[in-house]
Amino acid sequence: MSAFAAAIGALFADPNIGRDAVYIADGGTPVLVRAVARRADAVTDFGDARLWSETTRIDLRVAEVANPRPGDRIEIDGDAFLIQGEPVRDRERLVWTVDLGAGEWAVTAAIREAGTGLKTAWRLQITGAGLGTRLANSIRSQNFPRSGESLEAAALVWSKAPVIVGAHDTGPLIRSKNGFWLAIPLPAAGKSLRGGRITPGEWERRRGLRLRFVYRRTGPSLLVAEGRLNTKGQAVVSRSKTGRGKVTAPIFLLVPQVKLPKRLDLARDADRALDSVPGLIVANWVGGRL
Repeated sequence: MSAFAAAIGALFADPNIGRDAVYIADGGTPVLVRAVARRADAVTDFGDARLWSETTRIDLRVAEVANPRPGDRIEIDGDAFLIQGEPVRDRERLVWTVDLGAGEWAVTAAIREAGTGLKTAWRLQITGAGLGTRLANSIRSQNFPRSGESLEAAALVWSKAPVIVGAHDTGPLIRSKNGFWLAIPLPAAGKSLRGGRITPGEWERRRGLRLRFVYRRTGPSLLVAEGRLNTKGQAVVSRSKTGRGKVTAPIFLLVPQVKLPKRLDLARDADRALDSVPGLIVANWVGGRL
């Protein structure tokens, strides 16, 4: 061993200068090595602008890491980094100097961008299907970690109305809870006071009329009422003593089940978001500010 090599070994072994690190080659197994870390501010010319970014460079002994490559992972004091760019070996061929790119920042930024993009895509799908902005705004997203950066960053995109959104995404077969009929209100039924579809029970309480069941062999059965139609086309109590204007109005269609049409394809956008992540990581890899 040359005197210079011995000096390098002593330098890396010094607890005030070197530190333990875990080196993981791409597809390889973890190896415990010694590293000398140094941080510097790098200024890079980019066209007419100058980019400032914080960089981390470390020195590794060739005896411990024979062939470091871009994308290899290094963990120091619980922080994980990825090698960026080609490592440079000193003239004595004893030490590698590697740039550790802002891997945590790039991965975190990419995941956040993909998550936000997926949330936007799902909202556009819902409004495009005519399901309204209220349901679209039920789509939310959350990034993890909530603050800071991590190579293990993740994004969660979900709906606050999962049953409704899921039904339009899968197109399920819907049956009555009690196993009898689904009552589908017709225009003569009007709207519920709560803004949704009115039920037969609510309709009878509000209108003061009794519904009558009409069985039809070749089509949906009906719930009908005897009354008159007001100017809105809704069935109401007839006040005529002569029966003028009185009609038998269909109020509800009765069906044993309905097949909800599939109006959304959330998996398509989720797959696109997932496929975009590698490209977003590359795009965000060189972080900086003007």
